[in-house]
Amino acid sequence: MPNPLAHAPAMLTVIRPSVMPRLWWLNPWAAAKYLHSAATAMKDYADRVDRALDIQKSILEDQSDEIAGLRYRLAKLTDDVTRGTAIIPDATPYRDETIHE
Repeated sequence: MPNPLAHAPAMLTVIRPSVMPRLWWLNPWAAAKYLHSAATAMKDYADRVDRALDIQKSILEDQSDEIAGLRYRLAKLTDDVTRGTAIIPDATPYRDETIHE
């Protein structure tokens, strides 16, 4: 499974929604640029989290299907054993006498 935090240092942009840059009223375009970079960083982070959740969801679905199949096989084998219809392999290995002569 890919690591969703593999590029964590590259995506670390400090997002402080309640803090504006110092002296923002002197240069409002800098404040707008700061807010834009914070929103872009938040969007990138949300996209990465969505991808990680999709990967985890698909893994869980695959495991659930596999568990359901194994439970079905176990129940079928248990029923066959209790009925005496199970095919149980012989404990002794097959020995071809023509090879060992």
